Amino acid sequence: MIENLIIYENKRVDDIYPFNIMHCSWELRTGIYLNYERIIRISGCKNTYFIGRELQLKSFINKFKINNLPKSNKLSNTLFIDGAISLTSDNYNTIWQSTDSNKNVIYMHNDTIIGYYCKTIDFDVLNYYNLIDQLSPLIINSNKIEIKDIQITNYLWDTLNNIESMINEDIKLAKNHNLFYAPAYHNVFAIAPNNIYIGNNVKIAPSVYIDASSGPIVIDDNVVIMGLAGLIGPMYIGKNTFIKMGAKIYENNLIGNWCKVGGEVENSIFQSYSNKQHDGYLGHSYIGEWVNLGADTNNSDLKNTYSKIKMRLPHKTIQTEKTMLGLMCGDHTKSAINTQFNTGTVIGISSIIFDSGFLPTTIPSFTYGGNSNSKKYNIDQAIETAKIMMNRRKVKMSDEEIAIMKHYFNNEQ
Repeated sequence: MIENLIIYENKRVDDIYPFNIMHCSWELRTGIYLNYERIIRISGCKNTYFIGRELQLKSFINKFKINNLPKSNKLSNTLFIDGAISLTSDNYNTIWQSTDSNKNVIYMHNDTIIGYYCKTIDFDVLNYYNLIDQLSPLIINSNKIEIKDIQITNYLWDTLNNIESMINEDIKLAKNHNLFYAPAYHNVFAIAPNNIYIGNNVKIAPSVYIDASSGPIVIDDNVVIMGLAGLIGPMYIGKNTFIKMGAKIYENNLIGNWCKVGGEVENSIFQSYSNKQHDGYLGHSYIGEWVNLGADTNNSDLKNTYSKIKMRLPHKTIQTEKTMLGLMCGDHTKSAINTQFNTGTVIGISSIIFDSGFLPTTIPSFTYGGNSNSKKYNIDQAIETAKIMMNRRKVKMSDEEIAIMKHYFNNEQ
């Protein structure tokens, strides 16, 4: 029995940089749903709470109108689940079956703790920094359960590995999509239409090519797809997103809500509210929110030597063991026309990129230019620019988001 569900951030949250700056780990888009949306849908638990870093948690609670105050700190039959995991129904069934024991349970995956089950616990749901201290007594006299075949986002690029499997998982949870019906879409060329799922009020122009023979394609509510666009699955296109004329969108893409996408895109994720409207290549990349990639912005995702790619985060360098990896881009960053990003580039938040030539593979937040000698973007101007872009979509920038930006402006090196 699970009466309470608590989704928490693990202590490695800095490793999903730059996403971690503006977001909690459970906001990662790993399929049709964000991680936390999927966990709640699979569990069906009505009493759900969140534990995370103070600024990001406040921003999340405000954005999604979350009630994060349990009636009592004394909780019974409580499941703690790491927000960085992409939970499946099979994973949850294993967890559910383990709660029949009278003991507390620790859930493991390859020596990493991914969750806890507590019969009873006195717990401060708002105290992120004491999370492990409060749960550590559970290690004594607890059952340990290995959860196999579960996806953990240790680094942001890990989200690119399992797009097809997570779309297939999420299709089982989504009830508002119908199978593609050819007569409703005149002169749309659809391959494997029984693997194409359509939401409400979707507009697809004649001459669009949709190929779901390699994986499912889910087109959510109010999406508009202009003529001569080509889509190859697996793919998810989020609500109110606009696919531009002649777009070439290949396999393994997740495009969030309210995006505008054109040009050539492959194995990439857009969080929400971001634009890549024009020609140019984006591949093996993760794009945060409120990003605008200017016309003919391109990224490399393969070295000429075909060697493994290192990703250089502010706090560590990781040998990824991948030969194809592109751009990890933080929220509110903008690129000028003809911008060229190197293989394995990481950019923080609120940068304005306009320098010519190939840029460094690590670009800090609030960079104005792009090269290593670029000046720092003025924080007041950065906030004002963010407000203007958000107002264009009738979204008001919250005080919590402003506080995060100011904090990182003053503290990120």
